[in-house]
Amino acid sequence: MIYGEPETPRFLAALQRLKKQQRKKERQTRLAKQRVRAALRKMRPC
Repeated sequence: MIYGEPETPRFLAALQRLKKQQRKKERQTRLAKQRVRAALRKMRPC
């Protein structure tokens, strides 16, 4: 493990931080995709 024992608070805190960053990135990419789709719809009315 990175910090020795997997149960150490530092390790758990690092894991939480990582997960939080991943969720943030996923949300940003999802929003970006929505914006792109909306822009394409505006450009190409069909």
